[in-house]
Amino acid sequence: MSMYISLNIDDYKRIMGWFELAFAKGPEIKDDDNETFRKITVMCFSKMEAEDRHMGRSRFEDEM
Repeated sequence: MSMYISLNIDDYKRIMGWFELAFAKGPEIKDDDNETFRKITVMCFSKMEAEDRHMGRSRFEDEM
């Protein structure tokens, strides 16, 4: 059985906060962890843009 689950903006903020808590004091971030952080960042931006389109807004004036 499968389900579709989506994250909202607050979920992404929490995930980013967790990442910062986990790695802010560490000596160096591993490449795998950094890659995961970049993926989540892109997913977050994509979610924000989708919500903006749904609301008829644009973060970039030239887009609409």
